Amino acid sequence: MYDLAYTRATLFRAVSEEPQRSIKWIIKGQEILDELSLSQLPSTILVDIYAEKANICCNLAKSLVTLLDSSVPLPSSYAGKLKEMFNVKHTWNKERIYSDLIKTGRDQMMQSVELVDKERKPKLILQFVKYCSDAIESSLLQEGVKREMLRDKVTGILSAMQHGLLDARKMFPSLLPLLEVNDWLGEEFMIKISDIPSWMFLSWDKQLFAWLPSKIQPWITPLVIRLCKDYPSVLVYGYNVSKESWNKNVNPKTHKEIERLLRSSDLQEKFLGALQHVGLPSVLAETFLAYAKRTGDFEKAYDLLKNTIFSDGCEARGILYREFTRKWKAKFTQTFEDEMPTMSSISQLALDMKNETKRAPQKILLKDLSSWLSEYRRLGLSESIELPGQYGSGMKPMPEYHIYIESFEHEALILGSLRRPVKIGIVGSNAKSYKYLMKFGEDLRQDERIESLFEAANSTLDANPETRKRGMRIKTYKVFPLSPRHGLIEWMEGVVTMQDFFDLSEEDKAKVASASGKYSRLHKGPGDYIPGYSNLTEDDVESSYDEALRMCIPKNTMKRRFERLSSSPEGLYRLRLSFIRSHATMSIVHWILGIGDRHTSNNMVSVLTGESVGIDFGYAFDVSVEFLPVPEVVPIRLTPQIAEVTEPIGILGIMKSSMVHALNAIKEDNDVFLAVLDVFVKEPSIDWIELAKHAGDGNLHARAKESWFPLKKVKIAQDKLMNGLNPAHATLEALKNKGNFEAIKNHVLGSDSQRGRLKEHGLSTEEQVTCLIEQSTDKNLLGRMWVGWYPFL
Repeated sequence: MYDLAYTRATLFRAVSEEPQRSIKWIIKGQEILDELSLSQLPSTILVDIYAEKANICCNLAKSLVTLLDSSVPLPSSYAGKLKEMFNVKHTWNKERIYSDLIKTGRDQMMQSVELVDKERKPKLILQFVKYCSDAIESSLLQEGVKREMLRDKVTGILSAMQHGLLDARKMFPSLLPLLEVNDWLGEEFMIKISDIPSWMFLSWDKQLFAWLPSKIQPWITPLVIRLCKDYPSVLVYGYNVSKESWNKNVNPKTHKEIERLLRSSDLQEKFLGALQHVGLPSVLAETFLAYAKRTGDFEKAYDLLKNTIFSDGCEARGILYREFTRKWKAKFTQTFEDEMPTMSSISQLALDMKNETKRAPQKILLKDLSSWLSEYRRLGLSESIELPGQYGSGMKPMPEYHIYIESFEHEALILGSLRRPVKIGIVGSNAKSYKYLMKFGEDLRQDERIESLFEAANSTLDANPETRKRGMRIKTYKVFPLSPRHGLIEWMEGVVTMQDFFDLSEEDKAKVASASGKYSRLHKGPGDYIPGYSNLTEDDVESSYDEALRMCIPKNTMKRRFERLSSSPEGLYRLRLSFIRSHATMSIVHWILGIGDRHTSNNMVSVLTGESVGIDFGYAFDVSVEFLPVPEVVPIRLTPQIAEVTEPIGILGIMKSSMVHALNAIKEDNDVFLAVLDVFVKEPSIDWIELAKHAGDGNLHARAKESWFPLKKVKIAQDKLMNGLNPAHATLEALKNKGNFEAIKNHVLGSDSQRGRLKEHGLSTEEQVTCLIEQSTDKNLLGRMWVGWYPFL
């Protein structure tokens, strides 16, 4: 319809105009629609007209507020039209103007929703929810109108869920913090969710458990109980992780009922108990000792040690645990029972455990860790155990078609990384082998949440034509936290660390060590980096960095590795293209989420497909910039080895265009992504700072309470996606509480750089990507990174 298209064109033009001219064009669009004879139009057209009128009200409200904020009086001609066309009753009051326009727009959206056909209804409801969400954020919205729109948002998301819309399901947990501050919505929320099938909430079981000890407990308890009844084999994982943080805040009757429903399977209980022993006993002991040092709760730590490691009555323990008990039980008993445990004695035990771990073999038999898992056979049992991770498809689960655990492979592999995780194999009922990594000593909840955010990003990338046709996605993997201290991670076949992908000879390793030594000469220790922003000139740092590059391995080492993996020029092209596009996509999402610590062991590469994969997300939400003693001023990894893979076109070719496409896609459809991010950051059971692993800063918690809070982190992500935030200023926002800030600021902005010349906000997508690449390849900043990040590789 021409009139509707012309109205949309006037709105598009209005966006780029100054407030007075913008208002003129917006009112012009409304006049065109008002001239239409609505009674003669079909409902399909009316739906679009009413939705467009709502957009007009929203845009007009924003333009009028901008005009009034600039102290320009509202022209009298506008005042009359506001009353006549938009039902604005008080044109002298900014809050009333804004609220009246938003309410008029709400009424128009309501009419659109009432008229729309069944097929289009769910998406239009979600459009209405977005309208309400945007309006609620404004401080100008009057309380009465705000209450109406809060109710509309809650009922809208739940109605869209009833219609089966997947995006609505992803937005469901954003309602939980709303309920906490608007408890008058609780009854209506509880009634609405009772009509929605429980399986639609399965993706958010851990969030529901996390919110159970809060004020919204009465409203979500019926849903949690329903989920526990319908899907106990899934809910038991989230329950085991969350229950320790509940204390007495969960109604004892509710807790008892959940426990009864989830402990109904003896086989599942034995399975989860046996998994606690799929790790070196010395590593488990280190984990519990670390808990004692962190919390000061020696009694609980000793209970965990006794029940998991030293329990003589536990059938699941293998020979390694029995030998460990014979060797060390007396020492632990002496420390925790015979003497009063102190931080000093706990630290000594922890050191003993580290030394014990160093002596562990690499290959062992599973029965040496857990005899129960080694002997488990599904055949002849009345119960079965499902293979984890089969409930995330977005469809109603059909357990009769799920894969069940038949047995466990006899051999286990102990990896050489810090936590000495154990790789095990599970044989499924489909006769296939599934590999998992059992990791102790880390709370994997943050990794699980980050992977869920990657899935939300993938949904957006799949829906965008430009990224979909290029096959741009983030490679994800499943993470299953089993407690706050251990969990299972899906093993990715054919994926190696970037460090291992280089396939270095002993001679090459010596070159890397020499380059590291040369690079480190400017900074003797972590305490030298912050003062170095004043003491070391740009020339000093760049000269040192160039010298390290000359001493290091050739810049084309990674590129040559891709050549050796390829059997033809076409194969090489596909591998490199896959790496470049996947690394570009991953880098953009990592930047939005503030994920740091991207050294060569946390960046992985697939030798099968060439894809770039990220692991270990303990330093998310700019923790590596804000709290580490050596702040990470380089936002993404585009080091010389990666840059050489993009040649002869270079980083500014396919790498840059892919980054622009990825950022554009997420910007254009950011609602679900930001909703999921908002939920994770605000989740009450997650101590994000505690999950910033290995930070090693004694003042971390004290400073975190003052400066690092969830709203700030969500706002920075919003600024990146919605307000064109300059990447350099995003870095500076996280650095502003650091000492020597002015000197750091000068280097982060650069002496003669585009990122320094461009403004803080309002950048286009291409400008943001240009600044991001420039900052990440700046030798002056690369030369100020921690040596263990390997900025010269």
